[in-house]
Amino acid sequence: MTAPPRSPAFKWYVCGMLLLATMLNYMDRQTLAQAKTRMEQDPAIRLSESQYGTLELGFGVAFGLGAVASGLLVDRLGVRWMYPAVVCGWSAAGVATAYAGTIGAWLEQCGLTFGQPAGFAGLLLCRVVLGLFESGQWPCALAASQRLLRREDRTLGNSILQSGASIGAVLTPLIVHAMDTGRPGAWRGPFQLIGLAGLAWVLPWLLTIRREDLALPSSHPGDEAAAPSPLLDPASRATLVRRYLVLCGVVVLINMFWHFYRAWMPSCLEKFYGYSTAFKQYFTSVWFITTDVGCLAFGFLSRRLALRWGVHRGRLATFLGAGLCTAMSIAAAGTPRGPLLLALLLCVAFGSLGLFATYYSLTQELSLRHQGKVTGSLSCITWLCTSWMHQVIGWQIESSQANYPRIMFLAGLAPLAAFGILAALWNWPSGSRQQRGEAAVTPSP
Repeated sequence: MTAPPRSPAFKWYVCGMLLLATMLNYMDRQTLAQAKTRMEQDPAIRLSESQYGTLELGFGVAFGLGAVASGLLVDRLGVRWMYPAVVCGWSAAGVATAYAGTIGAWLEQCGLTFGQPAGFAGLLLCRVVLGLFESGQWPCALAASQRLLRREDRTLGNSILQSGASIGAVLTPLIVHAMDTGRPGAWRGPFQLIGLAGLAWVLPWLLTIRREDLALPSSHPGDEAAAPSPLLDPASRATLVRRYLVLCGVVVLINMFWHFYRAWMPSCLEKFYGYSTAFKQYFTSVWFITTDVGCLAFGFLSRRLALRWGVHRGRLATFLGAGLCTAMSIAAAGTPRGPLLLALLLCVAFGSLGLFATYYSLTQELSLRHQGKVTGSLSCITWLCTSWMHQVIGWQIESSQANYPRIMFLAGLAPLAAFGILAALWNWPSGSRQQRGEAAVTPSP
């Protein structure tokens, strides 16, 4: 019996499911940053700044290595089953984090703490497992949106699923604050709650998504990425390699910016600028709300510009606009505590995720059949490069709190450098109008 055809709105329903998965992914990841201060006070954990940097390093290396395996598996096994598998894995790791002390005691009995405190060893193991499974998020999500959406719709679709990151980051500090009773061990509750919420996502996905929904399409009208591959031609191969290398530089730079703010801004507000814990948590939520608004705004802008100027020019202009917003981090680095500082940080937030929606759309230009491998390999390069950054930041801040503004300054330069690479090298040497991806797009009926 043939299943009934999907309605035109179905692709946006799937984007909504991708948004929820991204939200849960970031909530599991961001809980540690919000609970860090309380964990420093827990006798079973006693988390230091350098240890926190090591946790981010362990998570990032695991994420990078796992991304390669996830990308290969997505292309081979398909999205429908791979996606719920990785969501279950990272959700279970999130719940296990609440029992890091117990896990560490077990590791100590087995002689597997390698000279580290037992609580920290248990926490590090949970963080590594979390990174391994969370690495499957982007290969799955981008393969799904690539196969569902037309080329001119992808930046908007990617901005919708990417906005789940900011929604999750908004909810996480509110949940941590609401569950913080001040009692020893109260930090464990958010890890348990958020992990269980991830497990609840799996059932509606399996009940509503059919295998054929995310199968490889023959092509989307007007979609060069879905056209027969010309890569046997040496010049086309060179273009593919060049663009892949461009994306390597772009993704490392924008992630260096993003992960500084994601992982270290809460501590910066509280420890360097002297804001209270409650203010830090509420402002962090406002900051991430602003990233969500900006992400959707730049997604709609990209689609509008694509219809007027051509897809690539529209994306390039969108990336530049987002980069100019994030460059306000440079001004924030020299601004003292007060309303102006907070306003500059919100401007930084507005542009933050607009960078990523454009980047994801560019990755979807390289290969329709091997999107998982493209995303997974780029994620691996990104996390292996940026994960060491957290340990260096931890060392720098332990040596002097005054290093926070210096790092903010450097973070603001990174997206501008990424735009320079993209603008100069994506279409260099310039080819035909079709190769540049600048042909105007006819709106879908």
